[in-house]
Amino acid sequence: IISLQNEVFAVVTAMKLVFAVFVMIFFLSTTREREIVQGLRFLKLPYSICMVAGLAFRAIGLSLIDFFTIQEAQKARGFDLSTLPIIEKIKQYGMYIVPVFAVALRRAEDVSLALDARGFVMFGTKTVKIKRTDYILSEYKLKTLDVAIIAILLALFVLIIIGNYLGWFKITGSLTSFLI
Repeated sequence: IISLQNEVFAVVTAMKLVFAVFVMIFFLSTTREREIVQGLRFLKLPYSICMVAGLAFRAIGLSLIDFFTIQEAQKARGFDLSTLPIIEKIKQYGMYIVPVFAVALRRAEDVSLALDARGFVMFGTKTVKIKRTDYILSEYKLKTLDVAIIAILLALFVLIIIGNYLGWFKITGSLTSFLI
């Protein structure tokens, strides 16, 4: 059913998604993959989870580089997107997905073979069960201030979740209630 309330809900949801994408882009453009993995290891997550997260974040950056490389190759062949209308641009960008995905799969296989050649398995090593040396946990120590800040942020997060459930953040008298 198309109603004003549904349209407002759709616009608000779309704005939330766009905001989430911008926050993620900002986070990924200001933080290196190594720092993210260090943070995960500092939180004492298993090494295998940190390794997968590091590879995933690295793949995002490499996929963006591949996308721009493919776009430059198209420009070198004389294909110019600047003259096309916006709908055609979106369709053309959609056509870039196939080569970017193919390059990503090829790169994933190369990384898999490289990890296998170095004897890496998700838990322990291939031949002998020895514990990995964890340089991150030996270099960085959790201090009292760190624990206090984490506790405050977790309490704030829980308070926001409870407040949202109890309706503390309901917007009354706003534009949405005026329109509906």
